[in-house]
Amino acid sequence: MFDSRATNRPPMPSAWIGVGAAILVGWLTVAAAACPFCSAVRATLAQQRDASAIVVLVEATDKATDKAVDKPDSSAARRQSFRIHAVLKGKKRLGEIESLRIVADAPLKEGSLGMLLATGADDAAAEELQWTAIPLDESAYAYVFREPTLPAPNAERLKYFARYLEHRNPLVADDALQEFAHASFDDTVPAARSLDMNNLRRWLVDPQVPPERKGFYGLALGMATGADDRRLNEELLHQQIIAPASDFRAGFDGVLGGHLLLTGPKGLELLDSRYFANPKAAIGDVQHAMRSLRFYHQFGHRIEPVRQAEVLAHVLDRPEFAADAITDLARWQYWPIVARVAGLYEHKDYADPVIHRAIVGYLKACPKPEAATALAHLRVVDPQGIADAEKWLEIFTGAK
Repeated sequence: MFDSRATNRPPMPSAWIGVGAAILVGWLTVAAAACPFCSAVRATLAQQRDASAIVVLVEATDKATDKAVDKPDSSAARRQSFRIHAVLKGKKRLGEIESLRIVADAPLKEGSLGMLLATGADDAAAEELQWTAIPLDESAYAYVFREPTLPAPNAERLKYFARYLEHRNPLVADDALQEFAHASFDDTVPAARSLDMNNLRRWLVDPQVPPERKGFYGLALGMATGADDRRLNEELLHQQIIAPASDFRAGFDGVLGGHLLLTGPKGLELLDSRYFANPKAAIGDVQHAMRSLRFYHQFGHRIEPVRQAEVLAHVLDRPEFAADAITDLARWQYWPIVARVAGLYEHKDYADPVIHRAIVGYLKACPKPEAATALAHLRVVDPQGIADAEKWLEIFTGAK
C-alpha cells in the first residue's frame, strides 16, 4: 500500500546529514513502494491501461489462426479478429474503425469478451503494435468499463474498488486488492474505514479466502472507528494472534499491524512477550512481528518511539534477526545501545558479513563519540572485515 510518490513521511532530522544520511537514506530506509502486508504486488489493470497507447474492449469474432494465412511471413501467425465495443484510450489514433485483426500475446476464445492493450511506436499501424489480450467475463467487462482512471485522486478511486474485494471473479477481486496494495496509507485509511467490518471479520477467518489476502484485511480491521467495531476487531485479532499455528502464516504481519493500530501500548507488550523477548518464538512469527512494528513506527502514533526501539532490541539476542534489527534501530536513531551493538561484532555467533555490515552502518550513522571509538577499535581487531563492510556501504549507498 504505500506508494513511493506519497508525501506523508516525516522530514529528515538533521542528525541524518553527511555520512549518516547516505547510509540511512541509501541502505537503511525502508522503501514505501507497496503494502508491507500485501504479497506479490503487481500492476493493476488501471496502471496497464495508463501505460498503453490504445485500450479497447472487444469481442473475439473468430479463432486465432495457427499458421500464416494472411501474409507469407510469421507475423500472421495467431492473427485474430475482434469487434470493438468501446475505446477506452487511443480513439483519435484508431479513428472510426469498428474491428481489428491483429496478433495478440494470447488468443481469446471465439465469441468471448476481452480487453486489448497496445504499445509501440507512435507512427506504427495498429497491426504493427504489440498487443496484450486480457479475457473478461461480463462482470469483469463492466468493472473495467466503469473503473475510475488514473490520475484521479486515489482516496476517491479506492471507494470504487472497495466494493469488489472478494468478488466472485478472481480477476476483479485480485485487481481491487492490488489497487489498495499500491495506494498510500493516507489514501487507504478513509477507504478502509468505509469497508463493511462484518465482511472483513468474516473474510479474515474464512478458509476459502486466500491467506495472502488476509494481511490487508487484518490491517483494515485496525482502522475501524466505531466503538463496537473496534472492540469486536480487537477480540478477533487477539484470537488470531494467540491461536496455535504453524511457523508460516501468510498475512499474519497484517493481523499484528492491525492489532497494534487498535491497541497501541497494550498490543506492543503482547508482541514483546510472545515474539521479541521470547527466545523460543518461531522464526516466521518474529519476522512477522518485526514487519508489523516497522509499519507501526512509520504510521502509528500511540506508542512512544523509544519504547518501540526498546522492544525491538530484545531480538538482538538471536543472531538470525540481528542484521535487520540493527538496521531498523539505526534508522530509528536509537543510540543507547551503542556498546551492545559494537560488542556483537566480536561475538562468534554473529560472525556473518551481513551482520557485520549492519553493525558498521549503525556505528557510522550514530553521532555519539563512543560509536566512533568503537569503530576505531574494530578497525584494529578486524581491519579487513571493516574495510569490506565500508566498501560494501560505499558501493551500495555511496557512503564514504
